[in-house]
Amino acid sequence: MTAARTELLSLLGERAARLGDRPLISDETGSTGAGRLIERVEAKARALRAAGAGPGVLVGTLGGPAAEFVSEVFAILATGAVAVPLSRRLTPWELARLGERCPLDLLWAPLDSPSALPFPAEGCGARRLTSQREPARRSPGPGEAPRRRAFEAAATAQITSGTTGRPRVALRSADALLAEVENYRAALALGPDSRLLCPVPLQHAYGFGLCALAAPLAGAHVRCTAPDRPRLLLREIADDGVTLFVGVPPMLRLLARSARALPWEGRTVGFLSAGMALDAHTAELVATRLRGHIGQVYGTTETGPICVTRPAPWRPDATGPGAPLPGVEVRLVPVPETGPDTEAGTGRETRADTVPGTGQETGTGTRDTVAGTGQETGAGTRDTVAGTGQETGTGTRDTVAGTGQGTGAGTREETGGGTAADTGTGLVTVTSRSAMLGYAERDSVDTAPLRGGFTTGDLGRWEEGRLVLAGRLSTCINVAGAKIGPEEIEAVLLAFPEVASCLVAGADDPVLGQRIVATVTPGTVDLEKLERFCRERLSPSWVPHSFASVAHLPTTETGKVIRPRTGPPGQPGRPDSKDK
Repeated sequence: MTAARTELLSLLGERAARLGDRPLISDETGSTGAGRLIERVEAKARALRAAGAGPGVLVGTLGGPAAEFVSEVFAILATGAVAVPLSRRLTPWELARLGERCPLDLLWAPLDSPSALPFPAEGCGARRLTSQREPARRSPGPGEAPRRRAFEAAATAQITSGTTGRPRVALRSADALLAEVENYRAALALGPDSRLLCPVPLQHAYGFGLCALAAPLAGAHVRCTAPDRPRLLLREIADDGVTLFVGVPPMLRLLARSARALPWEGRTVGFLSAGMALDAHTAELVATRLRGHIGQVYGTTETGPICVTRPAPWRPDATGPGAPLPGVEVRLVPVPETGPDTEAGTGRETRADTVPGTGQETGTGTRDTVAGTGQETGAGTRDTVAGTGQETGTGTRDTVAGTGQGTGAGTREETGGGTAADTGTGLVTVTSRSAMLGYAERDSVDTAPLRGGFTTGDLGRWEEGRLVLAGRLSTCINVAGAKIGPEEIEAVLLAFPEVASCLVAGADDPVLGQRIVATVTPGTVDLEKLERFCRERLSPSWVPHSFASVAHLPTTETGKVIRPRTGPPGQPGRPDSKDK
C-alpha cells in the first residue's frame, strides 16, 4: 500500500481515537461515529480481500446511505483497490454502459438495489458485494498478471456525466486525494467544531472530495440530507448548529426565497457554492435574506479543487472563485482559432463534460430548479428542488463581460495566489498535485489530456490576482464572427422574476452564421417583457434574436439544464417562440 493511502487511513484512525462515538457522519438512517466507522471499514476490507480486491481492481460503491458509502470508500483504499463512486440510483442500463468503457470487478450496493454484477460475493450487513468473476477465479494464481496493471497507481475512478459529450472516467492517485483533503481542510478551516450540511450527491466530485473525504478526516460532522425540501433544510441549519452549508447556486436561491425569518438569529452561517459560476443576484440574496457569508469552489473531476474561498461577507465588487490554491498552477492560454469543439493545439474534442466544482458537465442557467432525482432528465420548475452541486454553467453580468472576445495569451506562472495583472481572456489550463493520472480507456490510461496541463474548457481572466470565469469555449455562439458567451445572457434571464430556468444557444443562420436563441421556463413567461428586460441590461449584439418559453427543460440529476450539442430546444418559428 502506498504512503498516501496509509496516511489517509491513519488520519481516519486518529479521528476515531480522539472523537470516539461522537457523530462524524449522519443522514436519514442515523448517525455514525468515527469509532464505528473504523469498524465498518475493517469489516468491509476483509470482505473485499476475500473477493479478490487489490491494486488495479475496480470496485464500485453506490453513494448512499452516507456512512455505508464513506466506509466502503476507505475499505477500498485499505485493500489497494480503485474506488468507483456511483449514484445510489444506478440502473442496470447505466451499469452496462459503464462496462463498455471501464468494467467493474466488484460492486457494493444495497440489498434492494436492482444493479449487481453477475456473481455474488461476501456481503456485509445491509450491503451486498457482487463480482464480475466466478468465485473460483477471483484471486489471480501464481504468476498470473493482475487485472488492469495500468490502473494500479489509481485510488479512485470518478465519472463525468457527459451531458454535452460522452462520459469519461478520471483515474486519481491517493497522493492526489491527500492533496485535495489538505487543500479543503486548510482553505475552509475544517475541524471538530465544524458542522456541514450536505445536500449534494456524495459520488460527485464536489461532495466526494469535501464531504466524503476532507470533512471526516478533519473530524468535522457531516450531515447528508435530501435537497427537495428547502424549509426543512433551513430548520436543519438552525437546529443542528450548522457552520457550513454545502450547496450550488440554484439551491441557494431557493433557500433564500424560502426564508421568511431567520431561525438561527444571532449567528452567521457560511454558504459554499460550487458546480457553476455564482451570479451576483444569488450572492446578494444569500447575504440579505439569509444573512450568510459566501464562499466558492472551482474545480473539476480531473484536477480536484482549483480555487476555494472561505465564506466571508458578500462584497458586490468580489468576482470569480478567487486565487488558485497552494500547489495549483493556473495558466490562461490563447483561445484557439479552431471550432468550439476542439482544444487548443490538439485537435482533441473539448471536454464539455467537465465542470467547475465537480468535474461535471457544462450546462446552463437554472433558477430555482434542482432535480436531485437521479434521472437523466427532469422538469425545471420554480419550486422543484435543487439538488446538488455539480456542473458549471451560468456566469454573472459582473464576471463575464467580454467573454470570448479576446484571444488573450495571459499566463500566470506562480502558484497559489498572489497578484497578477489582468492579461485578457484565455483558456484555463491547470497543473496540480491533485490532478488525475489520466482517463481510463478499457485496460489502458489516456494521459494525453494532461500534457502541458489540463485544459478545463473554461474561459477566464485575471482581476487583481483572482481568477474570474468568463464562460466556456465549447458554448460560445459565433454571430457574424463575434464570439458570444451564453452564460452572461443566462445570468440576465435568471434575474427576471418569472424565469425559473433557461438555456441560451446558437441556431444556424445563413447570413450571420449563428443566431442567439433563448429558451426559458415555465411556458407562461411573458416574452415581450423578458425581451425589454434584456435590452435594458445587455448590449444590442448580446440580446437574443428569438425567445421561446417551454414547460420544462431537461436536466441532469444535479438539476443542471442539459445543453444540447447541436441546436437550441426553442427553435425560431415554433408556436412557443417569439422571433425578433
